[in-house]
Parts: sequence; structure tokens; C-alpha cells
Amino acid sequence: MNEPVRILVTYYSRRGSTERLAREVAAGAGSLAGTEVALKRIEAVEAADLLQADGIIVGSPVYFGTIAAAVKAFFEDWQFRFDFYPSRPLRDKVGAVFATGGQSAGGRELAMLGMLAAMLHQWMLIVSGESPIGASAATESKPIPIDEHELAEAHALGRRVAEVARIVRQGKNHV
Repeated sequence: MNEPVRILVTYYSRRGSTERLAREVAAGAGSLAGTEVALKRIEAVEAADLLQADGIIVGSPVYFGTIAAAVKAFFEDWQFRFDFYPSRPLRDKVGAVFATGGQSAGGRELAMLGMLAAMLHQWMLIVSGESPIGASAATESKPIPIDEHELAEAHALGRRVAEVARIVRQGKNHV
């Protein structure tokens, strides 16, 4: 029997919006049969969680146009706490990101690019969902904090990461 594809969805959230998007990303990943999804707050993630995952999806709220300090510290942990550099044990794992921000132009793209840069430094394989960078939501500029379109985008991102992680794993098994 084939081992399940393992996807880690991790996030930092103060007011619940990023957590809401994370849950939808996880649901999307879990919608692919044979996928095992771990949903964890960023503070609870250990090195083993990252090493066991085939795909890693990270979410952050946007503060002053950039990622939350806790998310920045999480990425720094990859080198300074988990000692992943220079060995890069996350190489060829599938990575993706998502973000929530209050305003329609509040820096979500910059935050996502910052998170993607951290993944690229580990030589991860980056994918997107239905948008070019990752899933995102503007949580304060409309009547509904996270609308159906944003939830669908998050769901699609999770599923795409699971699909690509499966392809990558199958390819590694044939090399």
C-alpha cells in the first residue's frame, strides 16, 4: 500500500482570519484521496513536522506591509533552531503560502513573496493555486471578512500542493 502524501499547513493568527484561511487550505489538501494533513499553529511546529511533510504551506497575517514577527522567527528557526542550513533537508519539498491583510492593498503580496523567499533559500519547489503567488484575503475592506472567492482560492491552493507533492514523491520513487 502506498504511504499517504503528508501536507503540513501551519499559520500564525491573532484574530482568527488567518486561522480561517488555514482551515480551508487544509480542507483543500485533504480533499485529495491518500493525503494526510496536519494543521498546526506555527508555534507548535517542530523540526520533525517539517521533515516528515511532503508539502509545507505557511500562512501569515500582514502587519505594516510584511509578515508577522512570529512567522519571520519560524523561518529563522529553520536555520538557527533546527539547523537546516547548509544541509537543506527541505530540498525538493513542495511549498506554498497564504496571507490575510486588512486592506485591499495592505501588503499581502509582499508578505507572501517574503515567505516564498525563505522557502526558496531551502531549495523547496514552490507552487501557486489559482493566483500567481498564493491564496490571500482582504479581511477589513468588505462586509464579509473572508468571502467565498477567497475561501475557494485557499481550498484550491491546498489541493494543488497535495497534487504536486504526490507527483514529486512518485518521481523520486522512479529515479
